[in-house]
Amino acid sequence: FIWSQLVLPAMIKNDNLTSILITGATASLRGSAKFGTFAAPKFAIRALSQSIAREFGPKGVHVAHIIIDGTILRLKTKESNDAKTNFVNPNNADPEKQINPNQ
Repeated sequence: FIWSQLVLPAMIKNDNLTSILITGATASLRGSAKFGTFAAPKFAIRALSQSIAREFGPKGVHVAHIIIDGTILRLKTKESNDAKTNFVNPNNADPEKQINPNQ
């Protein structure tokens, strides 16, 4: 919420259309057993995304809530990686299992 108050005034003044991309998880759509403490804030983020989109969309700000069920590889994530987590290097992935955007 605080970040939106900080960036939206400048985004509204921008002559070009601007976008806010917010990542979430399936838990933002539906809860599941033993994941209430995870689902509640994810749903709140989705609701805030929708509210910002409805309020600032007419002013040229596009807001997208993107569901990513998995870990986003960042330096911090990589450093805290344990043996149970396997990150796929797209350069080493099996071509048969990759999604072809041209199909």
